Amino acid sequence: MGEVILTARNIFKSYDNGEKTLSVLSDLSIKVEENQIITITGQSGSGKSTLLNILGSLDKPDFGEVEIDGLNILALNDHEIAKIRNQKIGFVFQFHHLLSEFTAIENVLMPVWIRNSSSQKKDEAVDLFAELNLSSKMNCYPNQLSGGERSRVALIRGIINKPKILLADEPTGNLDEKNALVLIELLKKINNDFNQSIIITTHNPDVAKLGYSKYNLANGVLKAVR
Repeated sequence: MGEVILTARNIFKSYDNGEKTLSVLSDLSIKVEENQIITITGQSGSGKSTLLNILGSLDKPDFGEVEIDGLNILALNDHEIAKIRNQKIGFVFQFHHLLSEFTAIENVLMPVWIRNSSSQKKDEAVDLFAELNLSSKMNCYPNQLSGGERSRVALIRGIINKPKILLADEPTGNLDEKNALVLIELLKKINNDFNQSIIITTHNPDVAKLGYSKYNLANGVLKAVR
């Protein structure tokens, strides 16, 4: 057994629209070890994004516990949570969320600037751009990049601080088949080269195959898939 990076226990989450309460997650538990890829499938609206938001400290459950690297993140104040999020968690979203007024490399370095890290990180970013065949795009703005290029830039941003865990929410959702396959290979490479733990939510069966552990989320319940 490897080092446990993330543990969620007995997570409940519901939303109240004023007329009725919708239960999204029900007594959900999951454990992620170092260098492990976990994939989570499920229909749209099943709660996959909600789960990732809770695991990544962007949202809070109604009940339950979430530990990252041994720290109970639900017991931390906003400043402490922001610090943990910046240092230990990487995010890759379906819609990239690149800032339009900044170049590709500036977008990638945003988490570094927030952390006040050394200038060495810029050299690391340049190396990652080269590794992902994006060297010529570093000074381009997001609207000058293709969808596949924006996905790769978002992926570099997600790992630039070498987080303990990378959370990827439908990372291939807006990509054509060719770019989806490229991103799948990149996720495998990141997992191998950086010993990166990754949780991926997906509709794509090829992405789901990446998981060392595979789950399906339905009716608020997470079930292992063989």
